[in-house]
Amino acid sequence: MLFVDTNVVAYLLIEGKHTAAAQQLHRRDSDWRSEAFLVIEFTNVLASSITTKRMTLSLATALLAKVTALFDGKLGRIPHSPWRINSGAALSPKTPDCAPPRPP
Repeated sequence: MLFVDTNVVAYLLIEGKHTAAAQQLHRRDSDWRSEAFLVIEFTNVLASSITTKRMTLSLATALLAKVTALFDGKLGRIPHSPWRINSGAALSPKTPDCAPPRPP
């Protein structure tokens, strides 16, 4: 069982430079788990891709169905601890942009 975030799922389902690595990870262990918020975050990735013309609505709809099936019964609530201080600097709560790369 692996706990994955939205970036890993996006790399698995949306063709790009990290897709092969995500596919290899999924072949090694296909029992992926995540937080329920993953579906909302992945929907935001899809919406951004549609807005920037990197993806069609029909492809986004198909990918949302795939992520829903992939995580059926495998999403849960994970408690979050407060941010910790690392080497005197607070960790940033800002997450990296997980929009997929533009197709070639």
